[in-house]
Amino acid sequence: QVMPFDPDPENIAVSYSQGVLEVEIRRTEAPVKAAPLKDDGDRVKIRTMEEVEKDLMSLTKELTKVSEEKTLLEDRAGILQRDFHNLKRRHEKEKESIADRKIREISMGLVEVLDDFERARMSVESSGCSKEISTNLMKGLEMVEKRVHTLFDQIGITRVASVGEHLDPNRHEAVGQSQDPEIDDDVITQEQVCGYLFKEEALRPAQVIVNRKPTGSAKDDKKKKR
Repeated sequence: QVMPFDPDPENIAVSYSQGVLEVEIRRTEAPVKAAPLKDDGDRVKIRTMEEVEKDLMSLTKELTKVSEEKTLLEDRAGILQRDFHNLKRRHEKEKESIADRKIREISMGLVEVLDDFERARMSVESSGCSKEISTNLMKGLEMVEKRVHTLFDQIGITRVASVGEHLDPNRHEAVGQSQDPEIDDDVITQEQVCGYLFKEEALRPAQVIVNRKPTGSAKDDKKKKR
């Protein structure tokens, strides 16, 4: 049975020579066709410069907004930190003020005790008791006074300088006057009651005698200057 055969001349060549049938099959490669591009992400879209600039402007605006929010948050954090430090300092200052007030109250009581010791010393000196008794009493008073002054040094209480100093209303209280032509006006010549300072402020002002030159001496000074 003969099957009809119609070869494709481009792919198959048939020849017959001297009783031999030759069939040549040409192998050809089919051209590769590009896959159709789809819009579902399987291809890379070629974007225009306008689109790129538009996206860049959008990202720049977003970055500017984030930067502004960051600056605002940093400013708020700085304000909160300053408020916290101010509150902490205020609290510490209030605690220190309360402590100072307590120290002043206790110290004033000790100052009055020292005044009593001074009066006791004067009483012992003027009494007619034996030297041995008075010496023992004086040693006891001096020992207690020394302890009180040591405590004062530890908490920052110092004695007010008076004799020879000019009158300072913040540290001295004038309770009398002296008239010495050789001493300038407002110079302290005597201390009646000693004063004390706590942190450079008067715990108790010193009661002092202040000099005032006699009127005649002031006139003489004017004549000498002329």
